[in-house]
Amino acid sequence: MVQVLPSAHEEHALLGGSLALFTLERGIFVAYEESIGTGQLLEDPELVDARRRAYDLLRAYALSPKDSAELIQSMKEALAP
Repeated sequence: MVQVLPSAHEEHALLGGSLALFTLERGIFVAYEESIGTGQLLEDPELVDARRRAYDLLRAYALSPKDSAELIQSMKEALAP
């Protein structure tokens, strides 16, 4: 699923890097965050929960998958030679 965050939203808690959330066996959650100079695996449940909440909030602000696809298509068409 792809969702686009409108540029008007500006700053958010996950700005400046990437985040991957994983669910392991027995329902264990971990997070991997990466910035330009480092990467870190987070296993502490409190830290992982904070990243999951930030991700959920970011998805709530993003366009729906349908609206995101329409925006991407319109930009693709606008940039076509």
